[in-house]
Amino acid sequence: MSEVNAKIELNNDAVKIEKLEFNLAGQKGKIKLDVSQLLKTPKINTLDVSANINLGKIQSLAEKVIVWPEGLNLKGFIGVNVKAKGLVNLEAPEKLKLKGMVKLKDISIKTVALKKSVKISGEVKLNPKIIRPKIKVLVAGSDVKVDLKIKDPL
Repeated sequence: MSEVNAKIELNNDAVKIEKLEFNLAGQKGKIKLDVSQLLKTPKINTLDVSANINLGKIQSLAEKVIVWPEGLNLKGFIGVNVKAKGLVNLEAPEKLKLKGMVKLKDISIKTVALKKSVKISGEVKLNPKIIRPKIKVLVAGSDVKVDLKIKDPL
């Protein structure tokens, strides 16, 4: 990891990350977070997360710093763009404004135990009323498509 820039403030009832920018194996990302009222009903004043991750590059980096499982091979891309603001209240989920997307592109996972790679692509849309994963998984020549609507996730 390089090019890490951050300004973080913590106290007993709030967390504020004015900015956290990073470069992880050539992939840039940023996080902005301001949460207050942690001891009551948490209030997200700002949440803004964005990153594009190349799993192959992450694997190459990880192999240098940890014992990587033999035969495990990752490829593909994950894109994250999530924003939120409002109260995190299970009784009133409409008070949280959440919008975002997680994109999965050309993900391939191969292990010693599997003769063929598992391939994954799709997206997950997020909002306070519905989480909507639309994902296609290819396992040993068989397609599995997931198209869900998870209503009222909070």
